[in-house]
Amino acid sequence: MILLCDVLQLNYAELFNKSEKVSTRKNYWKMLINGLFLVILNFTLMGIFGYLTLDSEANLNSKFGGLLLSIFLPLVIAWKTQYMNGLERILKFGSGFLLYIVLVIINLGFPTGFKTGLFICLAIALAIFYYGNKFIELKK
Repeated sequence: MILLCDVLQLNYAELFNKSEKVSTRKNYWKMLINGLFLVILNFTLMGIFGYLTLDSEANLNSKFGGLLLSIFLPLVIAWKTQYMNGLERILKFGSGFLLYIVLVIINLGFPTGFKTGLFICLAIALAIFYYGNKFIELKK
């Protein structure tokens, strides 16, 4: 590599310092995009669960749909992220659920969140996020 740099009259140290800076910039952009995706995903999931359970027109069918979604969606996420431990999975994919629980308790109260089934759905989803690897091992 040094011989090639000498032939092309390039400074070896400068060449590799610039490439490190470029890769560092790419890593920052990648982290930013991944972070924005996780925030959007968390807010979307919060909205879906809220619509299925807290909505004034939510009937038994939509609450049952929320229950099924709270089981199968985290299982798929846990299956695709088997390399993560439970706490990391909760922080990435379940932080919106934790925030949603706090917001519902503050705005509507605990009894409303429990009666509508929202807290049950979110608790099931969080448990599957945390224990997902054990569920997948049992399945095998």
